[in-house]
Amino acid sequence: MDMVSANKGPGNGLSQLVVGTVNGEKVRRTEFEKVNSLRYSGSSTNVYQNRNSLWDWYVEDYLLKGEAEVLGLGVSPAEITELEFGDNLSPVIRRNFPNPQQPGAINREQLNYFKQIIEGNTLQDEVAAGRLNASFPDFWRMQRDMIVKERLQAKVQALVQKAMYTPTWMAEMGYNEQNQTVDFAYVKIPYDQIANEEVSLSDSDLSSYLNANEARFKRKNEQRVLDYVVFDVVPTAADSMELRNKISSLKAEFATTDSDSNFVIRNEGIITPTYSSKADLSTAIADTVMALPAGSVYGPYIEMGEYRLVKVIDKAVMADSADTRHILLSANTTDEFAKANERADSMINVLRAGTAVFDTLVVKFSQDPGSVSNGGKYENVTPNQFVPEFNKVLFITGQIGQLYKVRTSYGIHIVEVLKRSANTTPRVMVAYLRDPIVPSKDTQDNTFQLASQFVGANRDLEDMIKAAGETTDLRVVSTPALDKNSYELSPLGFSNDTKDAICWAFTASPGEVSPTVYTFTDQQRYYDNKYVILGLKQVLAAGVPSVADVREELEAEVMNIKKTELLSGKITGTDLVTIAGQFGVQVDTITNAAFDRPSMPGLGNEPRVIATAVGMTQGQTSKPIQGEGGVFVVQLTSKAAIGQATNLPQIRQRMSRTAQGMVASYFMTALKESAKVDDNRTTFECN
Repeated sequence: MDMVSANKGPGNGLSQLVVGTVNGEKVRRTEFEKVNSLRYSGSSTNVYQNRNSLWDWYVEDYLLKGEAEVLGLGVSPAEITELEFGDNLSPVIRRNFPNPQQPGAINREQLNYFKQIIEGNTLQDEVAAGRLNASFPDFWRMQRDMIVKERLQAKVQALVQKAMYTPTWMAEMGYNEQNQTVDFAYVKIPYDQIANEEVSLSDSDLSSYLNANEARFKRKNEQRVLDYVVFDVVPTAADSMELRNKISSLKAEFATTDSDSNFVIRNEGIITPTYSSKADLSTAIADTVMALPAGSVYGPYIEMGEYRLVKVIDKAVMADSADTRHILLSANTTDEFAKANERADSMINVLRAGTAVFDTLVVKFSQDPGSVSNGGKYENVTPNQFVPEFNKVLFITGQIGQLYKVRTSYGIHIVEVLKRSANTTPRVMVAYLRDPIVPSKDTQDNTFQLASQFVGANRDLEDMIKAAGETTDLRVVSTPALDKNSYELSPLGFSNDTKDAICWAFTASPGEVSPTVYTFTDQQRYYDNKYVILGLKQVLAAGVPSVADVREELEAEVMNIKKTELLSGKITGTDLVTIAGQFGVQVDTITNAAFDRPSMPGLGNEPRVIATAVGMTQGQTSKPIQGEGGVFVVQLTSKAAIGQATNLPQIRQRMSRTAQGMVASYFMTALKESAKVDDNRTTFECN
């Protein structure tokens, strides 16, 4: 047994606290938290999204192990070794150990090192010597668990896929659905031909519809709906003037500095490394900047919510295209650059002496796969297509026919300019200083005080809604239904306070207003941009909801049913022209419709209409059809005759492949729906 296989994983008897159970199997908190730390250390994704992903992984892992045990499946030690270090590496290893020098390749050198120390039981020695982080054994155990889970999932899904079979009758049906085409004329009577006020909807109607469709409305877990009011934090005129004065104070020094790069970096600006044409620049400054001499500064001006200064660093008239050839000697380290530099000098010397041919040196030495087969040539290169150092030689400083040594991030290049186009365009290199127009700290504090006063004066939801309605600056917005593990308040998104807000919602009673003012931060400029007041609007119990809980959804759907009944009762006869005239609409046509194409140009997504038409006989007129956008009457004008399928084996194979391809998407969902999962994470996250 190697050192990472030993039963030293987190959570072994250290704590009896659990974050949940999966079919009775406990997910211990200590293990969950440790794996979360290992797996998401340094992640830029928000912490609760990561925790939800990890919980899903645990649920799937426990369910797969249960299925695998029943089926007699497993992953042997030899198989694990092959997946970690062999020729058939696990996708987990491929994700975790990429070769930075070769996209798509594996870092075999690093893998071989880990294999050696794990199999040689010298892992702790490497940790003690400081060559490995102390958390590495835990990381590798976690990774191994991921590998085993992925492999078990692949095996179980493969069994399901291999058990799938398309019988003859299904293949014939698939053939008919794909090949049976029809043409039809139709009349569409929009639902708005009848005003909602003309339709009588009773609670009995809504209850009957809910009972008939309870599976669609049934909730697996309790949910909560919040109403909220937003106090937007916006810069005042004084804030804007202060920021304008601040950037204006830099203008003179920006124009005269001896080091543009240092000045720009010091003041958090940017220098564009490319040469821009007039078309490349913002229309707000293009004409002005192109007319300025090098060294000039323009501004301040406002663009994209910022005050900006722009300086013309350099100007050049550049050819619109050029041809070049080069030899690339790749380098990454200081030593590699030094060696490449010496080799480039030697090559340039022999080329200038005429004792070597450029094409021959390209084949023998160049490490640019994009040009080595073409003698190192690139033709019709446009300005800024290559990295700045190469671009400058190719379009500005280089002379045609001369050799130049150019250092870039790729290594050392030997460059020859072969040709430049006669057409030219004036271009500029520019630098920017930018200062976003954001609220000052005083403005943020003042807005927070207003929000605090508002929440203090309105301690229940009814008062909050009334008070918001008395000002034009505030409005009440409802969230979608929230689960206890939600971490965003749509459409506000995520902030450091959103989890606290959702935790509060699951302890409050309907009508309560939270005493806390919740803060949302601009994720790009890092200032408080919203202060939010929350009230609990509704508690949606698990199971089949009441009519009151889903009244809006029910009314929208039952309304269309009722309108269909009313419109159907007004339709007289089966002549489409007469029906169209009766309702002030027109007769339209659809050609080449098929069952497997429920959406057609001009018709939209109307699966009931298409399905009805395909099932009709030529010349037949349908009864009124309740569609997505209105009530339809269809008359079949043509139904193509289709013969017996002569390629059933191929059809069966194609349908089987399609069904098998859906296993990966639906298999885990099906397992989860049939499992008993208790998720207690909020017990710890909401403390």
